[in-house]
This record gives sequence, C-alpha cells and structure tokens, in this order.
Amino acid sequence: LDSKIDIVGQLLPALIGDCNLDADFTVYVRNPLPLDITIADVLLDAYFDDPDGALFYSSSKQNIHIGSIERRDAAVLRGFNDVAVVPMRLEGAALRDQGWNEKCIRALDEYLGDSLIVDIRNSRIAVRIASFTVTVRFALRVPLSDDGEDSVDCRRAMDLQ
Repeated sequence: LDSKIDIVGQLLPALIGDCNLDADFTVYVRNPLPLDITIADVLLDAYFDDPDGALFYSSSKQNIHIGSIERRDAAVLRGFNDVAVVPMRLEGAALRDQGWNEKCIRALDEYLGDSLIVDIRNSRIAVRIASFTVTVRFALRVPLSDDGEDSVDCRRAMDLQ
C-alpha cells in the first residue's frame, strides 16, 4: 500500500471553514496463483487519533473518522506473479460532516507536530477466483510527517495466500 496525504490550508482557514484533507492510496496486490483472479472489491476506512488535544480542543480524542472509500471491479490479475495496482482517492469533503472544523484543527495540529498517524481499519480486499470469493481483511498504521513532501511511502506486499 502506498499512500499520499495532502493537508491544504493552515490554522486560520481551518477556523473559517476552508480545511481540506485529501488522501491518495494505491493498493498493490500480487497473484500467487497460476489462475486468473479478479479484485472484486477494495474498501479502506481511515481514522486518526489526537492524543494530546489541539487549540480549542484540549482533551484527547481517539478514533476520529476521516472517511471511507470503496472501489469495485478494480482489476484482473492474469496468472502467477501478476500485480494489480488499484488507485483510490479519499476526498477532503469527508471531513465536512458534523464536527468537521474540530476534525480539521485536530488533524492539522497532529500533522504540524509531526505526529499524524492515519489508521486504516475495517478494510478489506475481496478476490474472485472463478465462482469463489475470498475476502482478506487488513489494518495498518500510516505515520505522516511535515517534511516538506506531505507524503509517505508505506508500500507493503500483500500476497493473497
């Protein structure tokens, strides 16, 4: 899994309602079988924690939901060792639900303090092999830092076995 997360705006825009968190994820899947397989469904569910509070929100808060993205009929892997690349995008509008300004301020505070960690939870890849479907559930933590790049490469091989 590769991810790139961009936080656009600073504290003042967050306070007046112009905060945005966009996340690009790329899921890589390698086929360990000599058969064709189809990536039928990919679901990513993203969260973050604010363990130390932020500005107007002095208490800590856990499991702050950023959003969910799902992609159906994402790719077909043709035989042994074929690799599928599944791009996915989580738009910042996901933060504009109830409490969006609190989420933006907390996310920005964690990001600027080099402590923003995005948790991918409740996620899955559903794979079809002929008429059978196998679902692989997964979770991982993606640490981000304010290094001028605004991105992190957390590529992991996810072999379906």
